[in-house]
Amino acid sequence: MTVKTVSAIVVAITLVFTVLIATKGVANDNVIVPEKKPATLNLKAKAETVQNWLASRPDAVSTWVEDAKEYQEQQWSEGKTQTTNNIKKLRYFFLGEE
Repeated sequence: MTVKTVSAIVVAITLVFTVLIATKGVANDNVIVPEKKPATLNLKAKAETVQNWLASRPDAVSTWVEDAKEYQEQQWSEGKTQTTNNIKKLRYFFLGEE
């Protein structure tokens, strides 16, 4: 093939593609436009739900707070023990003494 033949093929393909696009033969006419959803938080209903739940369980919050305090106390003591053990292991690793 010569350069003239290749150029003619490229021009022909470009023209055919341009005609197809211009006549909307390839374009999609079924464009879906998204609709904006209503943004409502409905805070009043949520607050009433929480209030009703708390009213039906008056000791729920105090029990939860006490449970959290006990759990935190236990985890802190375990954490302190683990930290002490880690320091001892590092000291033994670097210094060779306990």
